[in-house]
Amino acid sequence: MERVLHILDSLSINSGVSAVVMNYYRRMDKTQIQFDFLVFNNTSPDYMDEIIALGGHVFQMPKIKLRTIGSFLYETKCLFAKQTYKIVHLHAPNAGFLFFPFAKFYNVQNLIMHSHSTKYADTKLKAFRNFWLVQLAKIMATDYFACSQMAASFMFGRKYSENHKAKIIKNGININRFSFNESTRINKRKELGLQDKLIIGHIGRFSKQKNHGFLIDVFGEIIKNNDQAVLILLGDGELRPVMQQKVNEMNLHEKVFFLGIRSDIPELLNAMDLFVFPSLYEGLGIVLIEAQCAGLRCIATESVIPKDTGITELIQYLPLDLKKWTDAVVSIINTVQDDRMDKSDRIRKSDFDIIYESIKLKDIYNEMLSK
Repeated sequence: MERVLHILDSLSINSGVSAVVMNYYRRMDKTQIQFDFLVFNNTSPDYMDEIIALGGHVFQMPKIKLRTIGSFLYETKCLFAKQTYKIVHLHAPNAGFLFFPFAKFYNVQNLIMHSHSTKYADTKLKAFRNFWLVQLAKIMATDYFACSQMAASFMFGRKYSENHKAKIIKNGININRFSFNESTRINKRKELGLQDKLIIGHIGRFSKQKNHGFLIDVFGEIIKNNDQAVLILLGDGELRPVMQQKVNEMNLHEKVFFLGIRSDIPELLNAMDLFVFPSLYEGLGIVLIEAQCAGLRCIATESVIPKDTGITELIQYLPLDLKKWTDAVVSIINTVQDDRMDKSDRIRKSDFDIIYESIKLKDIYNEMLSK
């Protein structure tokens, strides 16, 4: 059995990247491949307990700041000196310049750089910094992974994407968990007290990337046409208080519900009537796959959301125009029917089934280890 070290910014249930890596970890054949985790930000206690129970290790590093860089580098050096790895799988590309030199010095043979995004940062200054840090990591990496062709082209260049030097590792999901169930839908809507409402939903961290302000503006127009509509927002983040204030100022506090970080995402997707995803950029948008699996109609941002997410006829892509989004949402919620269909077979055939995708990843690791 070989151990693979996964390096992430955080292991948080509020992080899509964390969710993807944990999905693979749960399904990995641990008689052959075991995961360890190195993180330098938040770690969810639930994830920590699960990883330990499954035989993995979590190494919590000091946050990367100027005043802590000395202790960070020392801890990193000690880790690679004590632990033996043949594969390091990096999910935080802008930090590769710090980890890869130590990994190379201690004879790690395979340095994987994994692109999960199509933008370096939300601000120009951070994006400029991260661009150059990513270029340094790219030079040192031996292998290149991405969650979509768009994410591969963005981070590694079109040449890497077109000649398959960058492998597409799909963000597999537990299809059985996200399939549609009518009784689950009824029970969850009753639990929420929204049995007779038209539920529009969104899942995502409260950050500039997820574009909650635009979504709230759209909803403000929607309720002028249908006062039975409600908006449920799942997730947390630095902009949550700002969005709550915006909702209050627009007098939407009785129609918009901030549900925070939840462990019942599949049930909530079953309860929704429409899923909206107006992100400014995404490496993929795995929640769109989960929503379609649950037979849920979806609207997502045109051009910036990879078309890899377009698995069923349930998804519609629109430019970020207030009127176009409002008209589309009103059209959908005014024609909601009771014949919602489970789409799990379609998702399975599109190679997003974590059962099969984890086998593929294991085979890739084993191929690396055999060289």
